[in-house]
Amino acid sequence: MTFSPDLTETLLRPLLRTDPHRPRLTWYGGEPAGRTELSTASLANWAAKTAGLLTDELGVAPGAGVRVLGLRSWQVLPAALGSWWAGLALDLSAAGAGFADAVFAAPDADPEVVAALVDESDPDTVLALSTHPLALPAGDLPPGARDYSIAVRAHADRFPGVPVEPTATVLQADGPLGGDAATVADVIERARALAAGWGAQPRVLAELGVTVRTTAELVAAAVAALAVDGSLVVVDPASGHAAGTVGADEQITVSHPF
Repeated sequence: MTFSPDLTETLLRPLLRTDPHRPRLTWYGGEPAGRTELSTASLANWAAKTAGLLTDELGVAPGAGVRVLGLRSWQVLPAALGSWWAGLALDLSAAGAGFADAVFAAPDADPEVVAALVDESDPDTVLALSTHPLALPAGDLPPGARDYSIAVRAHADRFPGVPVEPTATVLQADGPLGGDAATVADVIERARALAAGWGAQPRVLAELGVTVRTTAELVAAAVAALAVDGSLVVVDPASGHAAGTVGADEQITVSHPF
């Protein structure tokens, strides 16, 4: 049987070779309001730690399902990339496909949905994401959930990746990357189509609740930027940051990802 590199390996490996220090994710928001910036190498380190947490500690097997709920945390992107690096299928659809083998929940996730998932699972598999710019613990957690920022620290900064079958589903999502079961090749093709016309090494601005409204849209904007050697700048207006000011400061070249 033929296997292919996982989605995160496909996205990050070329970027790590060419420019590991270039910013790839810049996030304005959080509590307290601040600025978080992850280079290619830092983003890869966070994704590797997440993949290690999922596989080595939680025992989630390749091909299993993972859900990410909410979007108001910069840790959403390491959670998504780490899940793909572990060879898992990420469910970002609004309805979801039932309980997954692991769940990442940002603070703005629907508490009833999170509570239902905790009730049906081993509590260790529900991980609460933090909004703190320096990745301090999340604080108040949903009952039965673990703190992702604490759980992920013990794991290695590198991960070998998990090759996947070319026909394996790696993404189920509403919105820009499509709603059907997508393979690695599907996601890359759709991401590059989204980024058509963005130019070389684009700096893409995403304003939460304005130009990006769902987890699926946030992940799509990030994947599209990475697929064309670009970077994503996210602004959460709830934190008091103004998109216009951030856009000027960060030399934004694409002000609306979709």
